[in-house]
Amino acid sequence: MDNSAYILLELLISLILSFVWGFATAAVRERKGYGRNWFWFGFFLGVVPFIIACAIPERHYPETEENPYRYKIDSPGEPEQSLFADDSYVQQTVAAGGWQCSCGRANPAYVSTCTCGQNKRQNDNSETAQAARVAARAEQRRAAESELRKYKVMLDSQLISVEEYNAKVRELRRYL
Repeated sequence: MDNSAYILLELLISLILSFVWGFATAAVRERKGYGRNWFWFGFFLGVVPFIIACAIPERHYPETEENPYRYKIDSPGEPEQSLFADDSYVQQTVAAGGWQCSCGRANPAYVSTCTCGQNKRQNDNSETAQAARVAARAEQRRAAESELRKYKVMLDSQLISVEEYNAKVRELRRYL
């Protein structure tokens, strides 16, 4: 073989290895909950971006109890709620054109992927339902607080007893 054949063979092997590193880096990042936008880093820089992609922490949380952003409501039959569901930031962000992820986080309109790994398109179907649940829960909370204020005024006026007031507090506690 002459010298040009060796050069062509080296070029072909380098190109194949570049594609392998690019796809491997992109696959690792996607599996960890990030986007596939690191293909070109892996393609041009080889093993270094691949090592970085392997070292970064996972960004998505499974829909299980290990998810740190979820909790169960005490009432049986109630769906799992997000820790962010009653947060005023969520309501303000959604009202300003943002979107709420299924994990409960509110994301501004310019954010396309939540920190849990879900993107905006995956949550479009549940966005309206989630916003309605948040609004309904906030309305229930306001109604319960209003009712509790009325009972407090009645207690202060000595129209009801402390026991009756405490019973009403226990009854309304699930909405607060």
